[in-house]
Amino acid sequence: MGIHKVSETVERLWNGWELRMVMLLSLFLQIFLIIFGRRRKYTAGFWLGILVWLAYLSADWVATFSLGILAQKLGDSETNCINSNRGLIPAFWAPVLLVHLGGPDTITAYSMEDNELWLRHLLVLGSQVAVAFYAFSRSWWSKDPLLFVAIPIFVTGIVKYGERNWVLRSASSEQIRKSEYSEMNELRLKFDEFSNSELFGMTAERLTERLGLRDIIPEAKFLHEAKLFFQMFRVLFADLVLADSNHLATHIILRDKKATEAFKLIEVEMGFMYDVLYTKVTRVCSSRIIFRALSFLCFVSALLAFSLGMSRNNHAYLTTEITISYFLLVGAIIIEIYSVV
Repeated sequence: MGIHKVSETVERLWNGWELRMVMLLSLFLQIFLIIFGRRRKYTAGFWLGILVWLAYLSADWVATFSLGILAQKLGDSETNCINSNRGLIPAFWAPVLLVHLGGPDTITAYSMEDNELWLRHLLVLGSQVAVAFYAFSRSWWSKDPLLFVAIPIFVTGIVKYGERNWVLRSASSEQIRKSEYSEMNELRLKFDEFSNSELFGMTAERLTERLGLRDIIPEAKFLHEAKLFFQMFRVLFADLVLADSNHLATHIILRDKKATEAFKLIEVEMGFMYDVLYTKVTRVCSSRIIFRALSFLCFVSALLAFSLGMSRNNHAYLTTEITISYFLLVGAIIIEIYSVV
């Protein structure tokens, strides 16, 4: 009898806290990834790599699992709360999970193979948007008093998830090869004015002057040199051919540097490549302000609307749901601010 009561208690606790725990776990994984996802760019620790790998794989699974539970719970809420709204699950939990599936800016792919699977992510995007919309519609039928809070978050979720899929596609080998044709032509035009005989006798100072880097402060000059090397490396990475003048230019720039300076330049160059392959940093650079401003304003407006709604109708949800809702909204705002920083 005792064991039976214990099992009933455990089952009751699990049924009551199952969704709450996975929602908080999904938020924790997003925070972990945005903080530590970028650190593997300059840290080669074994345990850091393992933890980021586990978090990267778990984040999508937990968000997907949470969406399934959420849709089921909302159906039960619709059935059990005919005469009262108390105990309903907030409608915006579903689009928040869609935002989590969009992933943080600091890590969109763990390995290069992830970029090749962008079509699979596109299919998942469609299915998860459908599930989130289904869960949202369940909230509509159950007369959730704060349905309008979910609308801006839903827009943000679709934008962020679509953005992630676009970045994965852009970093795939086929798309990189297509985009590097223009990069190769740009380098060719830049170095067409140099003959090989002229380059052989040219000093690094003379070359940087001809490239327009003479009047730049030393720190910025170093970054411009790394950027130039990165442009050449991207062409080679796409299995395209560089002109002889490009190879000679890299030799001229490197030959007068100390070993530590040369390795530092290569480190920055590889950092640029890391951003292209594994993050959203370079691919959404031009539209970054618009996307980040949209996401931030959507979450701030949702938080303000939710707070205002709770001040007027604080019996709409259980205290636990209200607390978790604040965690999700405030956590999302902090993540957006951290992304901008």
